[in-house]
Amino acid sequence: MKWDKNYIKIMLAVLICMLTARFSNGWIQYMSACFSTVLCMMETKESSYDTGLKRIIITVIGGIIGVCVVLLDQLIQVEGIFYVMAILGLFPVLEICRLAKVGDMKCKSGCVCYLAVLVIKNGPDRLLFAGQRLLGTIYGVMIAVLVSYIIDSLYRQLCLKRKTNQL
Repeated sequence: MKWDKNYIKIMLAVLICMLTARFSNGWIQYMSACFSTVLCMMETKESSYDTGLKRIIITVIGGIIGVCVVLLDQLIQVEGIFYVMAILGLFPVLEICRLAKVGDMKCKSGCVCYLAVLVIKNGPDRLLFAGQRLLGTIYGVMIAVLVSYIIDSLYRQLCLKRKTNQL
């Protein structure tokens, strides 16, 4: 079993998210924070930042369209119409994500964010959930980028020190 630098970065970032988000009094959804941390942690701090930015974009797109459908559902309150709106809402999520050039898999993740807003909670709780999910995602991305920056910097310094000691 080989301990990769990225494994350590992921484990450390998830630990930080789990410990700190739990003390946010529910405002930061630690599940979203931990998922975002894992999904955004890349080999370099630059790629972690780029992936994190795309994750925030797709979360905002899926969340805003999800909130619009939730608000329409609360206004109309007909279950059959909700299902039609839910399915039709996937189109703008996919299309806006495509226009944002976040990549095919990220477009699908935008749909997951959208559907999470619609189905994980009921009634008006869905609106609060959407906000908490967005905060959790942003928090997780920030932790991933910060941990990646710190570990990559320390790793680079260690490699330089080893290199100079070998000369």
